[in-house]
Amino acid sequence: ADRELAENYEPLEILGIVKYLTSRSEPFEYLAREEVSESPSAERGKLLFETRGCLACHEHQDFPAAASDFGPDLSNVGDKFSSSAGARDGAAWLYSWIKQPTHYHARSKMPDLYLLPIEDEEGKTTDPAADITAYLLESSNDWQPPQQSVDKLRPDKDQLDDIVLGM
Repeated sequence: ADRELAENYEPLEILGIVKYLTSRSEPFEYLAREEVSESPSAERGKLLFETRGCLACHEHQDFPAAASDFGPDLSNVGDKFSSSAGARDGAAWLYSWIKQPTHYHARSKMPDLYLLPIEDEEGKTTDPAADITAYLLESSNDWQPPQQSVDKLRPDKDQLDDIVLGM
């Protein structure tokens, strides 16, 4: 009976937490992408991820020899930030975070890697932050949130009455 009661109230509690956090959230201004001649490349991003210091703190399934656990494992981060997972501005947020972590939070532990545009010997310019973003967005195992969990977050009147009345 206790488990059934908990399962009945859990969606309401989650919805309450989401509403509270949303009401306390501050707007975030995404950083503009650099003006460069080349489109973002996940292939360049993978190389940059390996060589610009990301592996000092993060793990990724593409680099099994690197074993750092200071930052989160980024192997499937694309699932979190993809538009199919419901992240409207996931790519813009991830780019801003990679480009300048202190823009999101002044006391971030993630260092600024000074990912300034790179010009090659042919005069083509690339944006390393955009390349790393492209690489991470491709890092996916195609996870999708279960549809039933989304549907459960729509409480009915009886559930609301029960929780308000303490039944």
